[in-house]
Amino acid sequence: MQTSMFDAYGKLASAGLTATEQTGRFPFQQLAERMIVADVLAKLEPKSGDRLLDIGCGPGNLLIPLSFHVRQAVGIDHPDIIARYSGRFRDSAVQWLGGEFPNVVVDGLFDRVLTYSVLHYLPKQEMVFEFLDAGTRLLAPGGRLLVGDVPNRDRKLRFQNSAFGKAFEIEWRAKVAATNGSKHHAAFDAVFKDIECVVSFGDAEILDLTKRYRSRGFHAYVLPQPSDLPFGHTREDLLIVRP
Repeated sequence: MQTSMFDAYGKLASAGLTATEQTGRFPFQQLAERMIVADVLAKLEPKSGDRLLDIGCGPGNLLIPLSFHVRQAVGIDHPDIIARYSGRFRDSAVQWLGGEFPNVVVDGLFDRVLTYSVLHYLPKQEMVFEFLDAGTRLLAPGGRLLVGDVPNRDRKLRFQNSAFGKAFEIEWRAKVAATNGSKHHAAFDAVFKDIECVVSFGDAEILDLTKRYRSRGFHAYVLPQPSDLPFGHTREDLLIVRP
């Protein structure tokens, strides 16, 4: 039986990785990862009285800093991840929920919903629609759903074909190669070797998502990522707003 990406990330909770590595990023991306918070704040525009939901919150690298900008913050992820990392930050305004979205019960509507570096780990296109449809149903009037860090294979190809992209690729491969034999590399090899297929996004699929939610009465926009984010050259964000 194949392992789902959701359960694979759950297994990583016991692999002794850092919080950065738990999110699927390499150790050398730790500084770039810290830049994500400012970008998310600029796109979500949270207010002090808002309720925030972070779907796929992982170790709380975004949930925790974002919680200082809202009234209440709720994070959802694999129960094993929640069990390990919820102790990083305890506050009455922050709730950690173990479960697989959308099959987990959350109370009420949210002014801001975030799902970051999650969508491309779903195994089927139908599940992408189910996942995002459930997310939009949780939006309060005027609410914003940020679908962050979506890999775009067409954007990646355009970048790789540029002069800067070719030079970047050489440097990138050298950094990744340096992790061979490390705890990070061994842990990921062990849990992801039998993963079931995951979805892939290109220009067409991402634009189709904007059409889907515009046709359902939402505003929807494709937003660029700053180049200094961990995968800023090859990924982009989708913002869905309930009028």
